[in-house]
Amino acid sequence: MYINNIKNQQIAEEAASWAVHIDQDSLTPKLKKDLMLWLKESPIHVEELLLANSLMSSLNDVDKTKTINIERLIAEIDFSVVSFNKKTASSAINREPELTPAASFKNILPTMLALSAVVLIVLTINLSKPPIGSTLEPEVLHTQVGEQRSLTLDDGSTIFLNTNTQIKVNYRQDVRMIELSKGEALFKVAHDPNRPFQVYSDGSMTQAIGTVFNVEQTNKGTEIAVVEGKVFVQPVNLKNIDIYSKNNPLQIRQPLGEENKQDKFILTVGEQVSVAQNGSVSVKVNQDLDKITSWRMRRLIFKSESLQSIVQEFNRYNHSKIMLDDVSLKAIKFSGVFDANDPYSFVKFLELSSDIKVAQISDNEIHLDHVTSTTQ
Repeated sequence: MYINNIKNQQIAEEAASWAVHIDQDSLTPKLKKDLMLWLKESPIHVEELLLANSLMSSLNDVDKTKTINIERLIAEIDFSVVSFNKKTASSAINREPELTPAASFKNILPTMLALSAVVLIVLTINLSKPPIGSTLEPEVLHTQVGEQRSLTLDDGSTIFLNTNTQIKVNYRQDVRMIELSKGEALFKVAHDPNRPFQVYSDGSMTQAIGTVFNVEQTNKGTEIAVVEGKVFVQPVNLKNIDIYSKNNPLQIRQPLGEENKQDKFILTVGEQVSVAQNGSVSVKVNQDLDKITSWRMRRLIFKSESLQSIVQEFNRYNHSKIMLDDVSLKAIKFSGVFDANDPYSFVKFLELSSDIKVAQISDNEIHLDHVTSTTQ
């Protein structure tokens, strides 16, 4: 009995370690293979992993009547995509589990066994595909409006895609190249001094060495913010260069030695640079990193910002668009933290805290006006 207790404790500890990797999205292709082999060793491993994972994620969205259609789940599930739509979200992230102290393993066993089949099948499907960045041709990856997606590249780097984003990945032996053609992405880069990691976006090139940074393409250009480490930023004319050609003249092997050149910038933690389409650059320091990266938690943080810019942010994440019928509303400033996927709650906040009212709600549009204005 004592030996069995030790063995069970060891399995539980191993399961907890795997659950942490899954929660932190740190599973490299090799770790995924190891995890699959570990799960196949014993059904106990599957049960312990699901039990450990249940402590880190919510079971709110699981069918409590145990009528889960496994075939439909397998056909539809994509663990790398997260929907902002509350009605269709397939998983709840970063929420505490609603398990009472009386809840037992026996009560959730049917659900766990159903999920174990999905876990094993999804792992097998993922392993059957070549790692992103391992193919010779550039790979195009994207998200729809209201989706987030996380990608692990073949070198261990991770890319988090925000709503309505598209990137092109091209990994070569001498350089790792990403093109952000629209949207926003957070890059967590694996250190490799022999292969620079470069992100191209609308008039800018950002190169990182073992760091975390956020890149957003706006209607005015590109904004780059450093969350960890350092990045090198250079304005470029992408119209005159094919960044996927074998002889890319923009490769910069030693970016940290280029500080003295006026058209090149070194950014550290908390610094942000805006690169306009005409090549002009403005640098901001001591930026609020929580605000910049809050989109990963599906939160929008505003601090004394114009209603026009706030509306633009909400419209990025939702099919239901907010429309300002009175142009004088654009300059009104607000502060607050809001759910990115709930524009109606934000509109209700406006009605309660200001002289703004809903003038009309039509198909996928919410029209706002002044309370004192005459609406049609």
